[in-house]
This record gives sequence, structure tokens and C-alpha cells, in this order.
Amino acid sequence: MLINIDEGVDIMRLKLNGIWNFKTKNEEIEVKVPGNIPITPDSFPNPVFLNGVYQKVLSELKNKKGKKVIIIFHAVDYEVDIYINKKIVGSHKGGFDKFHFEITNYLRFDGSDLLEVEVSDFNICKYPERVIGKQDWYGNNFGIWQDVELWIVDSIYIENAFIYPQDDLKNIQVKPVFSDNKTHEIEVIIKNKKGDIIVCKKENSNSFFIEIPKPILWSPDSPYLYSIELKYRDFKNQDVYKTKFGLRSINIKEDKIFLNGKLLYIFGALDQNFYPDSHYSLPKRNKLMEELSKAKGMGLNLLRYHAKIPDDSYLEIADELGILVWIDLPYARKLNNKSKKYLERLFNNLIERHFNHPSFVILSLINESWGLNLSDKPSQDDVIWLKNFYKLAKKKDPSRIIVDNSPCVGNYHVISDLDDYHFYKSFPYHRDEWDNLISDFSKNTFKTFLGDKNKLPKLVSEFGLWGLSNFRTWEGFWKESPIFIVKKFPNTEPQDAIEKISKFTNPDSFIQQANFSEFLGLKYEIERMRMQQEISGYVITEFSDIGWEGNGLLDFNRDFKWFSKYMKYINNQLLPIIPNHRSLILENKYCNELFISNKYNEDKDIIILIKMGDTKEVIKTTIASNTISRVKKINLSRVEGAREISIEIFNKAGEIIGKNFYPIQFLKDLKRKSGYRKIKWIENSQEHIKGVKVLRKNEKIFGSLTFEDDWIHSFTLFYMDRNINPWALLWDFPYIQGDFIMIPKDLSNFKKTKNSIIDRIFAWGYVYGSLCFYEYPDSKKQIYTTLKKSKITEILMNTI
Repeated sequence: MLINIDEGVDIMRLKLNGIWNFKTKNEEIEVKVPGNIPITPDSFPNPVFLNGVYQKVLSELKNKKGKKVIIIFHAVDYEVDIYINKKIVGSHKGGFDKFHFEITNYLRFDGSDLLEVEVSDFNICKYPERVIGKQDWYGNNFGIWQDVELWIVDSIYIENAFIYPQDDLKNIQVKPVFSDNKTHEIEVIIKNKKGDIIVCKKENSNSFFIEIPKPILWSPDSPYLYSIELKYRDFKNQDVYKTKFGLRSINIKEDKIFLNGKLLYIFGALDQNFYPDSHYSLPKRNKLMEELSKAKGMGLNLLRYHAKIPDDSYLEIADELGILVWIDLPYARKLNNKSKKYLERLFNNLIERHFNHPSFVILSLINESWGLNLSDKPSQDDVIWLKNFYKLAKKKDPSRIIVDNSPCVGNYHVISDLDDYHFYKSFPYHRDEWDNLISDFSKNTFKTFLGDKNKLPKLVSEFGLWGLSNFRTWEGFWKESPIFIVKKFPNTEPQDAIEKISKFTNPDSFIQQANFSEFLGLKYEIERMRMQQEISGYVITEFSDIGWEGNGLLDFNRDFKWFSKYMKYINNQLLPIIPNHRSLILENKYCNELFISNKYNEDKDIIILIKMGDTKEVIKTTIASNTISRVKKINLSRVEGAREISIEIFNKAGEIIGKNFYPIQFLKDLKRKSGYRKIKWIENSQEHIKGVKVLRKNEKIFGSLTFEDDWIHSFTLFYMDRNINPWALLWDFPYIQGDFIMIPKDLSNFKKTKNSIIDRIFAWGYVYGSLCFYEYPDSKKQIYTTLKKSKITEILMNTI
């Protein structure tokens, strides 16, 4: 962009993004900047090119002699040497921080100045102490992966400006930073969202306060942004620096989070932010805007940017759309003193770079103790360092929430603003464990800190369930790469799994069932958290699929999964909940308690419509702000063929402002059909079935895997007529599941030898087991099932 202060003056701050030349000893190609050197299967986990040279002719500098020229790199991975006209300017090491060099004295200003950026990488397996983020999971990052800027300025110019909203949310503190570290008189112009000037004054200080007339606050519901211009001029120099800011505060008061003085509930998702075409680099602005708009459309108010530092456009769009951002610093496998110092520098770099973004509200210094020992027997050196790092962060930036270590099983907090934790329990098989964990976490009986802790807000900062996206639509080399292999388990690539699944059922049916299982599980687990007043929010793992983690709300291409449109009702300020819902019903009545979770900061006058088939019930009531309120006991008569109970919440204008549903199946005690043999209930591992092995669910397969390893999801596949609602069956599985599973002794295709009705599948299809199948010995049907023997399961078997 060209900034004109006065007529005839040209101060330029340019983006050098676009097509650059890239050379290695073997080839010369054109590449995009920012971007990654083209991803191939050889990129996992190490680079295709261990070194190469970017080249660009700086034609923009023609006839600019007399100006000062600064080259700014937002992030380059990993080691960099900068050359101008074959002379070295400087070097940098580290893949995530922003850095710059003045290159004025190396230039000819004739339009032919050559910029060369020599980049080298390393074998990440050999240097566990280096900070790399998740490159060891999802592919090496190599090259200029964030923006490059060229500043053509006068000898004195404005490097930065920090805008500090004050506690009264009416005044701001402005701290301009000049290139000579001195104070200069400047003109300050502040404009509102419409572009109208609301403040125009002169200041001569490196720190001053300005009152904003009729201030409008920034929030996810109203992402109001102001722009500020700092204009400087003396006899020799002129400059103008522009940035945006929002008036917002985020504070902790005991066990609650407050945004602008109002209670905040977090509806979040983890954003690993890899792309099939650009890998580490962000897509073009319009595409990124579309992607983040989908987050808003699904009811999310926060994205947790995971294990890397976002470039400017991500936070700019989050500011505009009203999405809170939680940033995790990247990690090393084993932090040493050198890499700990790098993280400290990176923190300072991050704050100075992104301080003015109102969307940036939370920062994690460490995630899941990666690189540190924060176990029950921790490293005291690590504990002391992290405690000091937290204190340094709070001193540097008291305007944000700081998390020391965002923990999971086996590691803990040391000192933190949040009491957050990562919980993973698959649905439906580990539903009861989920209930117990959330209850214990809420009651403060679950250990999350190494020592004592203050009363802090509780967040489930990671949880999630597996679904699947259609890998056939993915771009580039991703579907061919080893990142799709579930760690330690070979032959789990999606194309291999789909080929196997095709012998069982339609692959699209498999993907759809897996995604419904993901949605139903997310719905259940969110409802359980919403029933706990002590919990201040959650972060779903994750926003989009990546590799073998098929747990995204969007697929890897950032397209909607079929259930995505329903997430806006689950991630809603108003959520109707039936906490004790049973979906398989023998009785002629459906009776249960209905609650409303209201996360609005105001009372809500609402109309509730409850429907089951043709039966309707209308309730008018008022729900108090920030409460979990019992509304009434539902009593609905049996409706044959009904498959769900739906609950809709309307405001006085008749608009839907909340919604939920529950699958149901009314069962009939049918007589056994002729030709059926007695059901064989599998209740121990000694049962003899030809060609079949009966296992306990926690028994090892291949020496390392059990069906209870629920950090990777177990899918349930149904092969049956729709006279039974499979989603009602899935919802009630915790009540009817047994302790055993049946697998073929030779691990061959189960469907080809047995007529399976209900399968349990681990990951992308690594292991298949049956919970119910039938065969025809002596021409009569024999049913085998590991489901618990009960009246309901006997009716199910005969109905199916």
C-alpha cells in the first residue's frame, strides 16, 4: 500500500507476497510466498529440500535512493541467511518469530537489486530440543511460510504503536515506538467503524491517554473496531502508522471469566490450521474469511490456534468477525535451556506483534507438558522455569489470560489463570466414564494442579470424537502420505480402510454413520458439561480434520460435514437438555425432566415447543440469566413410528433461538418369527463359535491394541433395516453393551464369512469386531450377540 501524508511524499509499506524463484542444487522452480516448498510423501516428517535459495528482484526500489529500506519476515522455517546483491545482510534461526533487517546500505536503487533468502532445515528426529510445533505429527514445514514486507521509509519512522484499553473501557493508552527510540510530536487521528474522525489531536510523548467519545465495545456479538493513525513530520522525515483496535477487557474473578464486565461462556474449537494445498501457510484472505465465518455459523465464539503463531490476517479476520482467539506457543519434544529461552523470546515477539488485536484473549505457554516433565514426580527445574515464565508473561501483558500448561492425563498445572484440562472419552462405549470425569472436575475432586490452587474458572480445553471426511476430495499429496497412518498401527491409511469397508458396506454409508456418531457424541458430552454450573466453557477437538484425526467439525478441505449445520444449536447460549434421556422405550409413556441451560447475561422470556410425532406441547416461561433451570417434567404418550423428540425455543417474535433433539425408538414385544433359533448370548471368552474368537474388550490385539483404547474412536456400524432407529440404539448403547467382542480368528473379512448386524471398528478400519451377527447352520437362523441379555436386547435382536 502507498501511504500519502502530504502531496508528493511517498512512504511505502509493501507486501512482497507472490511468485518467487527457488533454487536448490538439483533444480529451479517457481514457488508462492508465503507458502511451503511443495508437499510430497517425502515431507513426513522431514524436508524434501534440506536447503534452498529464494530469489526476488526488488524492482520496487527503483529511484528510491535516500530512503531507508527495511525487510521484514513474519516467519521463516528454519535457519535463514539474507543476501542483497550477493552480500550477506544477516542471519536468523527459529521458525515462528517475526524478524527484520535494514538493507539500505546494500542497495543500488536501480530496479535490479537482488534479494536472496537462503533457507536450511534439519532432520527433526535428530534435534528433539528444537521448537517445531506439530511438524513431527503432520509434516515438515520448510521455507518462507508467512508474509514478507518491504518498508521504504525516511530515516526516522514509526516502528510500532501499542494501544492499551483502560479498565473503564472509555480511555486508551497509546505508546508509539520510533525507530530512534526517541519522543517526537505526532498527530493522532482516531476514526470510528464508518470512517468518521472522532479524535484529532497532537501529542509529544511516548505514552499518552485519549478518551474515546461515546465508546462502543468490542465483543463476539458486536465486533466493533476503531482505526488509529499516527502522523509524524519534521524538516527531513515524514511517516504515518496505521493500526486498528477494539475496546475490550477480559478478566478473571474467582471461578468465572468476564468479557467487558459480563460473564463469558466459551464455545470453542481447536484449530490445528494445516491445509491440503498450502500446509502451514494461511490461504488467501477471502478463503480464510469464509472458513472463519463457518466457525461463527456453527455457534463458536473461540478458536484455539494450536502449537504455532498465526500471521496477521488470521487475527485481523477474527477481529472483524468477532471470534476470540486462544494461542498455544509451539513446542519441542524436549526443551533445554536454549529452547526455553527461545520460547521466552517468542512470547515477547508474539505480544509485540499482535498486542492490538482484541480477539487475542488467551495464551498457553505449554501444551500437555510437551517438552517438560510436569508429572506426579516433576522436574523441579521445569516447575521453576514455568512458574517464572508465567510471571514474566503476566508482567509483560496483564491484559490477557495466561495458561502455564494446558494439561491432560499424566501432567498438571503449576500456576495459571485457568483451571483447564483435556478429557477424551469415546461415545457411547465410555459414556459413563465421561460423566464421572466431568462430575469430578466440576466438584474439584479431580487433580489438575501439582500443588494448591486458587478458585479459578474451569474449562474443558480439549475434548472430541471421531467422524470421517471423504478423503477422495482432498487435494495434493496428503492422502498418500504417512500422516494418515494411526500412530503405531500400519495399514490405517484412509484409502486402504475405504477399500476394506467397501467389502462390508457402501463407503458413503460408513462415512455418514461415523459422522453421526461424532455428532451424537459431541451433543451428549456438551450437554453433560452444560449441566455443570462450575464449568465456564469447552474447546472441541477440532475445527477441521487433519490426517488420521478425523474429528473435525469441518473436513480437511474446510467443507461442512453433513452435521455441521446442527452445531449452531448445540453451541447455543440457550440449550434445552433432557439429561436422563433413554431412547429405547418399552412403556406407553415417555416421562423425563427438561432443563434449559441459559448462558445469556439476561433473563429470557421464551416459548418452548416439544414435539414427538404428531404430539405437541407448548410451554411459556422465563429463564434467569446464567442458570441451569428445571422447566418441567415431560409426559408424552407413545407414538408409533416416532423417531425423535424435538425441542424448539422461540422468543416473543416467534424466532427460533434454541433447539435440540433426542432419538427414540418405541419397542414392541414381538413373538419370535418362525425359523429363528434361540439367541446365543456371548457372556464369556470360552464360548465356541467356528472361526470366531471371543475377546474381552480390554484384551490385547496384536500385542498393543484393545477396543478400549478410546483416545482413538471406535466406530459402530449398523447393517440392518431401518425398522430400528440406529441412532436411538447408539444413544442407549451404554445400557446394553456387554464386555466382549467377536473377531475372526484369521482376521479376514468378517462380512464375507459372517452376516454381521452390528460391528465395532477401530480407527480407519484397523480392526473389525462384531457385537451381533447371524448364520444359518442347518438352514435355520442363529443369532450371536455380546449385548447384555435383557428384555430390551431380546426384542432388539428379534426386531432386527
